[in-house]
Amino acid sequence: MAQTTARDILLVGSVGLADAEEVFRAAGSILGDQVRRLPDGETGIARSVWIQCQTPFFLLHPQLEMVVPDPDQPGTYRAPRVPATGIYAYTAATRFVAFARLRPGVSPAELRFDTLGYADWALESYEVFKRLKSAGAVPNGARFQVCLPSPRAVLQARVLPEEIAQIDDPDPDWCLRSSGCQGRVGPVH
Repeated sequence: MAQTTARDILLVGSVGLADAEEVFRAAGSILGDQVRRLPDGETGIARSVWIQCQTPFFLLHPQLEMVVPDPDQPGTYRAPRVPATGIYAYTAATRFVAFARLRPGVSPAELRFDTLGYADWALESYEVFKRLKSAGAVPNGARFQVCLPSPRAVLQARVLPEEIAQIDDPDPDWCLRSSGCQGRVGPVH
């Protein structure tokens, strides 16, 4: 008979379930003590399509404007038109594609992101995690895991290529600071 060895399991990314509670319950019951950290599964249409969830933060940012190439005037840009299908999509063919650039008169040094949503989502999911852990639906040894994209991935997906150098912050922690997570989601047991 073959001998099996228990292995730790690391989960990252989206889980095709309805919400964080379903993710925590499913992972807790299926994976048990083999999972040491549990992410919330990036559920919901916006978060399940990776960094497309950043679109509203760029669309509504007062220091940025979203643009698309203007097919009627090559080499120029125009305001985007949001498709009837919305700003989130599972396929490239239906995906809303627009890119940010600094608004006229805004200096790169002035650019600030108050939030990118991650702290709010993490805090909301953490409350569910704590409740389920107390109820025994999440393994006692499991810890809550917050997943953040790299700053470069967010910029490359949402900023005009020629503007990335102006907007990119040389501080690698800008995404964490902008997420609002720093100091709000501390050590979790």
